[in-house]
Amino acid sequence: MNRRRIIHRSDANQPDIVKALRKCGATVDIIGEPLDLLVGFQGKNYLMEVKPDAKAPLRPSQVEFFQTWRGQKARVNSVTEALAVLGIRDSLG
Repeated sequence: MNRRRIIHRSDANQPDIVKALRKCGATVDIIGEPLDLLVGFQGKNYLMEVKPDAKAPLRPSQVEFFQTWRGQKARVNSVTEALAVLGIRDSLG
């Protein structure tokens, strides 16, 4: 599958979050726009924006996306938060 990728800088915690999601059986595609991750889990799709902490600002395009998107979307700052979006308690240790 050949997809055009938008090159963007990922946050330092993104690889750990992606690894944890995949370890739980999710498929993860790093899409970058409008949010960082497209996650498939148990027949559902999730959009996640990864930020290093709760104080890190969203880009203006992301603020607009969060305000206007009528589907699921989540901002996550940690593995625990990302797993919670999928309804998984963080027991990966």
